[in-house]
Amino acid sequence: MNFKRLSLLVLGLFAGYLIHCQNDSELIFLDQGNLTYVPFAMEGQVNEVNIIPDFSHAGYMGGGVSLPVDIPVMAEVSPEEGDDTARIQAAIKQVEALEPDQNGFRGVVLIKAGHYSLKNILIVSASGVVLRGEGQGLNGTVLHSNPRVEHSIISILGTNGISKDPQTTQMITSDYVGVGSYSFEVEDAANFAIGDKIVLTRTPNQFWIDELGMDQETLCAGKSGCSGWTPSSYMIDHERVITNIIDNTVFIDIPVVDVMESLYGGGSISKIQATGRINNCGIENLRVQSFYDSNTDEAHAWTAVRLKDVENCWVKQITGQYLAYSTVNIEDGNFNTVEDCAYIDPKSKVSGGRRYSFAVQKGLGNLIQRCYAKSGRHDFVTGSRVAGPNVFLDGLAESANSDIGPHHRWATGSLFDNIRGGSTRVWNRGNSGTGHGWSGAQTMFWNMDSYGGDFRVDSPLGAANWGIGCIGTNQIGEGYWESWGTNVQPRSLYLQQLQDRLGEDAADNVTIPEQQTGQIYDLLATWAGQGNFDDGGFIGSIPTVRFANPTSTIDVSVWEGSDIELDASDIDGTVQSVKLLINGEPLATDNEAPYVFTGLTAIIRDLSDEVHYLQAIATDNDGNTSTTRIAVLGGDPPPPMEEEIEMEEEVRLSIRVFPNPTQNKELRIEMIERDTYSVRIFDFHGRVVDEFIFEGMDYQYICKDAVDGIYILEIENQEEVLFKKKLMIQ
Repeated sequence: MNFKRLSLLVLGLFAGYLIHCQNDSELIFLDQGNLTYVPFAMEGQVNEVNIIPDFSHAGYMGGGVSLPVDIPVMAEVSPEEGDDTARIQAAIKQVEALEPDQNGFRGVVLIKAGHYSLKNILIVSASGVVLRGEGQGLNGTVLHSNPRVEHSIISILGTNGISKDPQTTQMITSDYVGVGSYSFEVEDAANFAIGDKIVLTRTPNQFWIDELGMDQETLCAGKSGCSGWTPSSYMIDHERVITNIIDNTVFIDIPVVDVMESLYGGGSISKIQATGRINNCGIENLRVQSFYDSNTDEAHAWTAVRLKDVENCWVKQITGQYLAYSTVNIEDGNFNTVEDCAYIDPKSKVSGGRRYSFAVQKGLGNLIQRCYAKSGRHDFVTGSRVAGPNVFLDGLAESANSDIGPHHRWATGSLFDNIRGGSTRVWNRGNSGTGHGWSGAQTMFWNMDSYGGDFRVDSPLGAANWGIGCIGTNQIGEGYWESWGTNVQPRSLYLQQLQDRLGEDAADNVTIPEQQTGQIYDLLATWAGQGNFDDGGFIGSIPTVRFANPTSTIDVSVWEGSDIELDASDIDGTVQSVKLLINGEPLATDNEAPYVFTGLTAIIRDLSDEVHYLQAIATDNDGNTSTTRIAVLGGDPPPPMEEEIEMEEEVRLSIRVFPNPTQNKELRIEMIERDTYSVRIFDFHGRVVDEFIFEGMDYQYICKDAVDGIYILEIENQEEVLFKKKLMIQ
């Protein structure tokens, strides 16, 4: 531990000493070292049978389990000239072909320190494979993603999610299954057994939608493009495991996070008969940078790491830089941990559907902790109809452009625990977007800190949202509030619940010392995604570096060629080296001033007819780094901007899915407007062979597990099918 981390730990101990000045919640409080839960009634109701749910099941292996560290390295990749994608993907395939060991691990693909140029995406598609770098700073492992289309740089992809056995469905007969419950009665439990994996499905009726004001007329109020909620669209699945059965009473492992009430339609259970999820995969210890043309350019990488159809996986110590959407996007996954990651220097428009720094779109049991974001929008966020518990713990969002919290359409069971950011909200978003409505229910804001904007908590009828021990500048909303302006005990609800359930060792397994003694906002702000999280950020001042010749964009059609010159300095030390790269591929390194790079004219002149970038990285004697870059316009001059705009308008007149037939099983989807879309691919027997969700306008899809043949591709937004067409995969 360096001096900086030690100083922060001492401050944390002092903060722990002051904990006796904090308040207790009336709903959940410490009594002789353990939490006591007080029953309460939901908004507009009087039956006090609900309790705050146990969120501690979030995290790898259901929480309280250390991330694996002793997995053997089975393949190594070092930087080489040219595109590195194929070599890295080949190493991944090599390890995927190995037999897993007794713990389910195949091995680590170690990407050695250096800079790597990627012209395509990377995919992990088998369980037990870990992709590991050697540092998340600029002198560690840096992946430069260069495709000029919207894409995710690294994906962990299973084949599909779960499928339910409809023959086993039993309706819940309990009139009211409250939040925090571990049991309920069904019509007939005879065909179920202890250990069965089940889906608990909430089956709402139109009366519930009307009571919430989410029907077409009330929600949309005539707004074009808005769709009211429907019962079939809000049949939300909650995965659980049966722990006991007594007669027709079924007991489950994780508490209910959304009320199931016969008045509003009740619910059912069904067995899970199959899953295509992969598990025990990790992405570790590296930095990803995206190509970008300008600060508002969006034809480049949107997400650093994408998780889909996975469980018990992890992403740790990943810094995403120059991205349009997120560092980690969990499209569909259970019991995953994301920690010590950063989202910095995003490049996109600052508007809807962009800059969701750390997002959970679907899944339960996900833990996102000790993460940092700067200049994002929805930095810690859930998507529509996400059924928890899911936890965001000890995070910092600086220079936030929008709010933290559930974003839209009834996400349930979310805990935001010791997160500092700008606006923080759980509320009825009304006809925002295409009909967002109530963003969430059973959302807990615990000891949160809002440095600007609204801190809003409202509660829907028959549900509850809480703001407990929170601090902010503008408190609004009619939800449940306690101890506004003063934190409560325990410091972290998640960590205390974890300790109560599994013991002190479980909390120790998933935390760093600073978390156990106080808040870590200062630690995260000091680090700020620069260098390695474990090093605590830079030491002293960082070096400066700038292009001296040329000083701005190189247009090779008029550039006469010259040496590349840079200026670099360090006010509290010395510059050790200046490295020059083109599109992430190293060209040369100079260890002494003046920093002049010769013999590059031919390389630059031969660049293809598109935008490239020259990047310089300066490193000082403390290991601190800084970077700068200029654009290179390769080949002939680009077409006039008017032509680009006309083409964009022409493209967006209709939905495009191309090429069809696919090429190398790759497919691109272009929508007319930005929204959340669900895509399903059926075979000619009507069976779903793949499905996924994406937000935005464009999506690059790889039909990696589909055999060659003809399929049906269907695209829908929240309420209706927008596109359905035959698709030939080859």
